Amino acid sequence: MALLGRRSQGDRIRRRRHMVHEARDAHRQRSVPPDCPCGRPISRFRAGTRLKTGSLHRIHIDVLPDQPAQITRYEAGTYSLIGYGRQSLAPAAAVRYVSDAKLSSELSLVPAGFTYWVGFNIKTGPFAGIEAGRAGRHAFSAAIDRKALADALCSQGTSCTPATGGLISKGLVAYLGDGQDPATKFDPAAAKAEYQAWDPTGAKVKNLVYTYDTDAFNKAVCANLQLQWQK
Repeated sequence: MALLGRRSQGDRIRRRRHMVHEARDAHRQRSVPPDCPCGRPISRFRAGTRLKTGSLHRIHIDVLPDQPAQITRYEAGTYSLIGYGRQSLAPAAAVRYVSDAKLSSELSLVPAGFTYWVGFNIKTGPFAGIEAGRAGRHAFSAAIDRKALADALCSQGTSCTPATGGLISKGLVAYLGDGQDPATKFDPAAAKAEYQAWDPTGAKVKNLVYTYDTDAFNKAVCANLQLQWQK
């Protein structure tokens, strides 16, 4: 998950931790567009100090669903953070920031705590049976170059990363670590040999169907995997 935020002494963004937007961020309301009814800085407030009860007289909640407009206000200094609460940046915006040497320090990549999986039908079809279909499932998994998949679809690593750390998703307790799951090793030669031993004539996977939720990302994943499996 990609988010934007400027680091300062009184407003730090910590990776892999929950971020709390506290009243200390009020001092960041320095540049306010004339069309924005945003709250102004609290008088006598200094970064790092605590506000006394009764100091806060007005709170303005600015609802702006259009992300390009949010980024415009962020870059104008109106907002100090974009992406809080699992609202990730759009791919184009994230790539622009990660590719710019001056802007990249404002981009934080935080694990979202979930993983996309390819599931096999173990009740019917060629992969059916815990043991009978095991070799086929393993061959198909070992034939996936997860890094190539991420390079093609993850907007330079800003929207997703290769899932190589075990059953527990990155960002959660018990994640094994990047590259620590041996079951995710890419080995095309071994995968091809295992597949040919399991299905020497190709009869098992004839007319094989891959189903997915119909959105652009899932469709792109399907197309990429299809190309990899056909090699």
